[in-house]
Amino acid sequence: MDYLYNLNLNESEILKMIDANNHIKDMSDLEMITYIYILVDIGCSQAQLLDIITANPNYFSRSEDDIRKILERLLSLEKIDIPSILVNKPDILSVDVGLLEGYFKDNSNLKDHELLEKFIKDCF
Repeated sequence: MDYLYNLNLNESEILKMIDANNHIKDMSDLEMITYIYILVDIGCSQAQLLDIITANPNYFSRSEDDIRKILERLLSLEKIDIPSILVNKPDILSVDVGLLEGYFKDNSNLKDHELLEKFIKDCF
């Protein structure tokens, strides 16, 4: 959990995150870094990263595999700025992977940007 301080989060922000997801206080720095770097690897800036994790502290309770599957599916969409989408709708990282896949399959006739817009509108 100490790693959150290295990200320049203040005490109040960290306490709010822990209040929303008590699991955070039990995470090692290595676990925390792993989750952070998943977002860094898709191009999130430090500011975007902080916005995403403070808005959705439950991100740290998801399995890495689920997060990677969600991001892999989102990254397969053409011309979509995924970091910006995650800042605006961080709860996408908490969606059930099967729901996301099924929704995208059922609406595969839509263009990528329309599909994502419809998914966000219908599910959030």
